[in-house]
Amino acid sequence: MKYLNIAIANYLAQKEVDTMKTQEAGIKRVLIVKLERGDKVVESLKKACDRHKIESGIITGIGAVSKARVIEGKSTEHLDPNPQDFDGPMEISNATGNVAKKDGDVYIHLHVSLGRKDFSTLNGHLVEGEIYLVGEFFIFEIDGKLERALDETIKMFVWDMNQ
Repeated sequence: MKYLNIAIANYLAQKEVDTMKTQEAGIKRVLIVKLERGDKVVESLKKACDRHKIESGIITGIGAVSKARVIEGKSTEHLDPNPQDFDGPMEISNATGNVAKKDGDVYIHLHVSLGRKDFSTLNGHLVEGEIYLVGEFFIFEIDGKLERALDETIKMFVWDMNQ
């Protein structure tokens, strides 16, 4: 019986592998970004980061878009992007994302919840959107270094926490 318990414990230990990685960072400064009618959301946030030399950060925002290209969330093992175009107006009830370096350039990774006039909601990765009335965003620059690298297992560019 003793050996059976050891075998079970070893089996469970193998199943509970902790793959989480952590890294501490502090907030250096906050950039306030106001976008106006016709501005491209992702393109403008990237320009703001380039202009203010922000390479790592946290993004949050609200506003409205007249159109958006969104990739739905996938529950499959591998990324299978299927961008879809939507016409508005749509309320950005939440935009959350991050700023990191990818292949030496600033990369904006932004997810949104977009409310439609029938009160349905679209959610996903924002490839790009065009501001309808206004967009109000905060970019919290962090002092840590975020870089993206290709994870061969899932075929996605994710944070490289091994640097």
